[in-house]
Amino acid sequence: MIENINLKVEIPLGIFIGLIFIILNATLGIVIGIPLLAFSSETERVAVQSGVAPLGEELGFRAFLPFVLFIIGVPFILNLLINIVSFPLYHYYAYGESFVSASSLFIGAGLFALVAFLATYYNSDYDELQIPIAAIIAHAVINTWLAVKVSGLLVVAS
Repeated sequence: MIENINLKVEIPLGIFIGLIFIILNATLGIVIGIPLLAFSSETERVAVQSGVAPLGEELGFRAFLPFVLFIIGVPFILNLLINIVSFPLYHYYAYGESFVSASSLFIGAGLFALVAFLATYYNSDYDELQIPIAAIIAHAVINTWLAVKVSGLLVVAS
C-alpha cells in the first residue's frame, strides 16, 4: 500500500518501462493509443495525454479494477488476463474505434497492460489497494513521447 511505496525503485522502473515502449514505438510502431479528441489548445492536449490520462487510466486499470477483482476472489492470473484485455478495449472505444489503429493498439496496449500490471503487483499483497507509481510514470513517459512525435517536433527515421 502507500506506506510500502519505494520511490527509489518505482521511479526508475517507470522511466525504464517508458523507454522500452518508446524504443518499441520507434522500431516496431507499437503504440498504446493517441486520443483523436479535439482540444481547444495544444497545452490542453498535452496536459490530458501526458498527465490526466496516465493518472486516471493507471489508477483505474492497475489500482481499482484489480483491487475489486481480488476482493471478490478472482485469481491472480485471471485478474491479469482481464486487465490485458480490458485496457486495449478501453483505448479502442475511447480513442476512435479505428481499425487502422486497432492492430498495433491491441498489441501495444495489451503488452503495456501486462508490464504495468506486473510492475504494480511484483512485490505486494494482492488484497490491498496498490498505487501504481511505476505504471503512471511509464504511461506518462510514453504518452509524452507520442504527443511530441505527433506534434511534429520530433522526427523519427524508419
